[in-house]
Amino acid sequence: MYGKILVGLDGSQCSDYAGQASLALAKSFGSELVACHVYAAEMHRTRFTEMEIGLPRRYQEPERLEHLRDTHDDIIGGGMKIISDAFLAPFIAKANDMQLKVIPRTPEGRNYVQFVKIMREMSADLVVVGAEGLGKVTESPLGSFAERSILHGAGSDIIVARRDWDGSRGPIVVGVDGSEHSYSALRKGAEIGRLMGREVRAVAVYDPFFHVGVFSSISGALTKEQASRFNFAAQQKLHDEIIDDGLKALYEKRIAKGIERLGASGPTVAKEVLTGKVFSQLSHYASVVGASLVVVGRYGVHKEDISLIGSTAHALARSCPTNLLIVDTGVGLDANRMIQSENQTSSLPDASTAPSASAQIPAGGWKEADTVTLKKAKRLAPSFHEHIVKGRIIGAEVEAGTRYMVYDVVSTEPSGRVKVTERTRLEFI
Repeated sequence: MYGKILVGLDGSQCSDYAGQASLALAKSFGSELVACHVYAAEMHRTRFTEMEIGLPRRYQEPERLEHLRDTHDDIIGGGMKIISDAFLAPFIAKANDMQLKVIPRTPEGRNYVQFVKIMREMSADLVVVGAEGLGKVTESPLGSFAERSILHGAGSDIIVARRDWDGSRGPIVVGVDGSEHSYSALRKGAEIGRLMGREVRAVAVYDPFFHVGVFSSISGALTKEQASRFNFAAQQKLHDEIIDDGLKALYEKRIAKGIERLGASGPTVAKEVLTGKVFSQLSHYASVVGASLVVVGRYGVHKEDISLIGSTAHALARSCPTNLLIVDTGVGLDANRMIQSENQTSSLPDASTAPSASAQIPAGGWKEADTVTLKKAKRLAPSFHEHIVKGRIIGAEVEAGTRYMVYDVVSTEPSGRVKVTERTRLEFI
């Protein structure tokens, strides 16, 4: 699962936790292991030059000043390189005891810049960093090096280490929202759980309270005439019914789909559906159950192309009370292995090898839909209901004229009565 692991070390407590995690996983997966510490000699040279004007007059003579610069460069440049090697030495010794080979890297420069360069050069499958470093302060739950490594680490899975990797026996909690990143997170969380002998729990969170607040805000902003034209009371009633019943069913279905993808030989996974803000509920749940690891996708179902990271993963990097694994499905992962694994374990047929939908007629007589086009049955139906329909219509048999929730089916391809499947493209007009 992880062929190349990069770990950042600086001698801090969280760095030690990161070292534990990287060694344990490298041993389990037979990974290539790179240990890195970055030192900033050039920054100190620049600061020394800026402060020369404040030196006593006796040091301002050109020859003496040049001697001070040379001495400073020797002490700072050479000394910091020695310190960097010293930070890596205990880790390398432990790796040797475990018969693991480590490639040490101690570049000079800005810490996160050089670290990200190495991450990309080696196409790291997994990056492990401590949540906080030597400069930790109580006001910040996440160090700047860790945060920048996370933000610029797209393409690699990233562990943010906060706790003893080997000491905790708590369950592995995986956040599932129906995105491909979350299904990848569940698969990897299950594999780590198998290796560590930990229980795995798939947890989905939806937030009905946000929409209640939105409707309350809208009701205060509309005049009586506007509320009447908008048919506000009917809209709110319809919305509450869909949210109360629909979202829970939707997320239960998404968890079931993720577990189904693990295959019949996969581990037993406990299921939980919670309500509230996603990152805060996952953090709270992890605390309550004493989780040893929380696993989430880098992005969720609402991913935007401009985004460096999803809001839930980013917030959890700051708030998660235990070790956090952020899973990406991009460059840096063994994509072929991932695709093969999903094709072997999923009961869903592969769209690339399945017969065309128009030719596929199951024994029951219905045809599989290539495309279903839907239109709002009520002009003012909120557009965000599209998201709920997408999750609930799968498995339904429809035809032109069928009303599904607050949408009318305008047309289907092929025409006639068809069944909506995972491969069906839904178009809203």
